Amino acid sequence: LSSVSFFCNHLCMSSINLLTLCNELDELLEIHLYDDSSANGLQIESDQTSIQKIAVAVDASMETVSAAIEAKAQLLIVHH
Repeated sequence: LSSVSFFCNHLCMSSINLLTLCNELDELLEIHLYDDSSANGLQIESDQTSIQKIAVAVDASMETVSAAIEAKAQLLIVHH
């Protein structure tokens, strides 16, 4: 199954600031406890700071990004 098979999106009733969300996720996931050389955290930032619609997927691929754009997501969170 492709990553889009597991693609889901969530429409929030309110918005959250992008950096606030990133900080909350870093704290929740306790990233400071792990010695990881990979690039974790916010990878590509835009000038859109108020997030209302979030897409979540397993893999970051062009297919996943296209699906997030089609869903009008303002943020894409991926595992890989």
